[in-house]
Amino acid sequence: MDIIDIGLIVEDIEYGRALCAALALNQRNLSVKLYEKNEDLAFEGAHDIIVCDRKIQREINYVRLSEKKAECEQDPEERSVVIYKYSSVKSIAAAILDAYSIFTGRKVISVKRADVNILVFCSWQGGCGCTSVSMAMAQEMKRFYGRKVLYISLEEIESTALYMKNDPDKGTLSEYLYYLFYGKEKVCRNTENFLVTDTYGIKAFCPTAGRNPLKQLKKEEFIVFMNSIIESGIFTDIILDAGNSAGDTAGWACGISQKTCVVFEEENGNTKKDSFIKALISSGVKDTDYHPLMICNKYLEKEEKEEAYETALTDENAKSYIHGTETESGALILEFDPESFEKEEGLRMIHTDRGLGAGIRQLHEKLFRLTQS
Repeated sequence: MDIIDIGLIVEDIEYGRALCAALALNQRNLSVKLYEKNEDLAFEGAHDIIVCDRKIQREINYVRLSEKKAECEQDPEERSVVIYKYSSVKSIAAAILDAYSIFTGRKVISVKRADVNILVFCSWQGGCGCTSVSMAMAQEMKRFYGRKVLYISLEEIESTALYMKNDPDKGTLSEYLYYLFYGKEKVCRNTENFLVTDTYGIKAFCPTAGRNPLKQLKKEEFIVFMNSIIESGIFTDIILDAGNSAGDTAGWACGISQKTCVVFEEENGNTKKDSFIKALISSGVKDTDYHPLMICNKYLEKEEKEEAYETALTDENAKSYIHGTETESGALILEFDPESFEKEEGLRMIHTDRGLGAGIRQLHEKLFRLTQS
């Protein structure tokens, strides 16, 4: 998720302190620093935007706070944004996000609930179990932490129907998008009419036959879609399963997420891995030093690894191979455990209370330690 650095310069310091606190509570992706004495320090800082209560005669990205409503404006061509100083904090935050878009050309999702976590799972390899890890994490969060989780597939062909029964009485994801973008967004407020649920209470949009309609959205449309879900107030967590797609949609998803998890089976071919992560960063992640959480899944699955595994078990470092510990490169290991997977009435079932669960619990602990830091 983009973190927008803001330098705040105001004459009324008490107002400035209150605004800093309110913006931090309202928008988790705004980082605000108040300059009480020397405003020149604000100009020297590497801020994305300067917010000031007076005109600035410098060529910088700045938003002016005005005490007169009549002066308020947004002029993209002139790169001018003036906000009413005594608007609600939500209005001020929204105007700052709009200003950021005007200045940089980047759209920022407006996360209006501080407890909404957006997590992305993706891979540069097909068949490495990215969807299984996504669903297992969703199950862990729902069953053992009481979270309200929405699973969204961003793959070309959705995986949702593999894990959840379709409901012919529910509207599909395509229908939801139609209502959202063609002036019938009131229908979308009844989000439950478009959702299916698995055995454990994880929810997902009723899938559309054929190509995933989310892959056809433009960036701005994708952000509108995500905002509509967040603003419904139903979910505490949204898991986006991008599979082995490094396209724009996956990049945009990474750009609005708290954390991205890259799932893989083999670490060989690092060139592919590096180009995949670079593609995600160029599509949506602002920070070029961005480091996703790496997950080595289906570890020791193949027969040719069995001999190495047996040898490792006699070694004092055997724990480095199993139970959610890490590889030498720092990737978290999920041990291969066929007994954690079953089919029931044609649906794939994942049992995180069996062998796989140890690694998933470690993943949950590490993931949420990172998102809360």
